[in-house]
Amino acid sequence: TNTVPAVALAGTLSRSVGNNVVAIACPGRDFPWVFDGCLGSVSWGKLREAKAAGRSIPEGLVADRLGNPVSDPTVALEEGIVLPIGGHKGSGLALFVDVLTAVLAGGRFSGQIEWIASGLARPHQYSHTFAALDIKRFRPLPEVQGHLDDISRFLQAQPKDAHGGEARVPGERQALEEKRRREEGIPLDVRTFETLATWAGRLGVPMPGLRSRPKTSRNTKSAEP
Repeated sequence: TNTVPAVALAGTLSRSVGNNVVAIACPGRDFPWVFDGCLGSVSWGKLREAKAAGRSIPEGLVADRLGNPVSDPTVALEEGIVLPIGGHKGSGLALFVDVLTAVLAGGRFSGQIEWIASGLARPHQYSHTFAALDIKRFRPLPEVQGHLDDISRFLQAQPKDAHGGEARVPGERQALEEKRRREEGIPLDVRTFETLATWAGRLGVPMPGLRSRPKTSRNTKSAEP
């Protein structure tokens, strides 16, 4: 999918390329392998999370219009320029997402999509491309899943880095997190909770029970519905 211009094209310093997204999934045996990532160094969701939690963001992800690093997520959201992952590689891939979406669909490319502060008041005019491959046209699904298992075992056997990292395939961490959250609940910062409560009131939807009341402090684990 493409989106509003937020990322700098490598070699430039302006919001000219969308923080465009690539998502690919494949059915594994125990959980789906899923890669879902934007091609800028940080997503808007991560910036909003940092803002709600009162956290700064690491340098090297967002710059101001003079090229200085931005660590304040509020400034990053309002006027920051997201840097592409991998320099020209990230911005090149982001441009080709525009080709695969806007160009094929006859829609607006990222540089033409308007920033709309009013939310969903009118269409944002993004473009998307969806494609599905029938695995059975290539190989039986159990064989494919067995091949994925082989890849996973190979990766698990590799030496760990100095930081004690874990070899996880895309989607594995999310699958473990989903299981944990279904058992323990979902931590929310107070601003997110208040937003959900407001919409629940407007739509007449009951809010789930809480294990603890949200705190007014800037704590991302203030409430667990």
